[in-house]
Amino acid sequence: MYELIKYLSYINIQPYYVYLHDMVSGAKEFRTSLHFAVELEKLLRGSTAGFNMPQFIIDLLTGGGKRLVSSFDSYDRQTGISIFRSSQITQRKLEQSKKSTDLFFYFDPLRKISKL
Repeated sequence: MYELIKYLSYINIQPYYVYLHDMVSGAKEFRTSLHFAVELEKLLRGSTAGFNMPQFIIDLLTGGGKRLVSSFDSYDRQTGISIFRSSQITQRKLEQSKKSTDLFFYFDPLRKISKL
């Protein structure tokens, strides 16, 4: 990934997002786990200039919006369930008189279990 960022910089393209998209039908092969995205960001950070460092973003379900992958409140690698919180989004929904929670979930893609 470092070589890609370096090449993009060489041709004057500054990467903006590395994007973990929301769960849509038919796109599971393009998804990766939150753990892998966080590790990839750690490996890349510090290897290039700050303006060339893309933001690692996750798109949350049910109106949670786009958030930094490392901003989770809780993440269980075994189950692949991560929890994000946003009091600002909740406050806006309450002002619009919609029942809401301040918790937003993201689920890692399912792994195939091999038979022994």
